[in-house]
Amino acid sequence: MTMKLDEDYPFPATSEQLIDVLDQTYPHRCMGKDEDLIAHHRYSAVRELIDQLLVAKAEYYEEQLNDTTNESG
Repeated sequence: MTMKLDEDYPFPATSEQLIDVLDQTYPHRCMGKDEDLIAHHRYSAVRELIDQLLVAKAEYYEEQLNDTTNESG
């Protein structure tokens, strides 16, 4: 599976957009009936990295929100 990039769909401009594109390109999935075990482990490792990036993104936005509310109050 590869990300399709062309003039209608350029490379993401921000790291947040890249994480979202990766999340859409590599969805969670079970091992296919005819899929090689090693290939599936590699896919799972990619998906695990994306999940960690999503957590880091969420934590970043939560910190930003907390910083903003603390400055206001």
